[in-house]
Amino acid sequence: KILIDNDSSNDKSSLDEERARDKIEEEMGVEVPEFLYRPETFEFYDCFIREDAGVVNVQYYYQDSIVSLYISESSENTQSNSLSLPGRDIGTVYMAKEEIPVSITGIQEKEKEKPIYLAEWEWKGCYYQLSARMEEKIFEKFIKEIIF
Repeated sequence: KILIDNDSSNDKSSLDEERARDKIEEEMGVEVPEFLYRPETFEFYDCFIREDAGVVNVQYYYQDSIVSLYISESSENTQSNSLSLPGRDIGTVYMAKEEIPVSITGIQEKEKEKPIYLAEWEWKGCYYQLSARMEEKIFEKFIKEIIF
């Protein structure tokens, strides 16, 4: 892993994220995606593992908002995992390396705020959901540049 413009805060954030990734993969047995494209100000915040429920929530900061990655160790009944929010279907994009289809929905909560984008996909029997408040083009690029 190569970090540009390293300073002590970058190193700590990167190390915290690596520890969280290792803990999730060890305790839950699920793969945690890696983000090859990280918009400026995007950084790891925290991780919550609910082993009894079989779910993980990894959170990141991005421009004063939280980006949330939800992982369920079961892809069964994914409709019950999905948020039932009104939104417009953006379409399907594919992660470049694995050719994983990702469904994207845009949710506009308040007129003057950026919409929240929700991406959903399945990988190796697990369900993944990423939600973020960011520009649509940045979100799509972000999703396309995910690897496992």
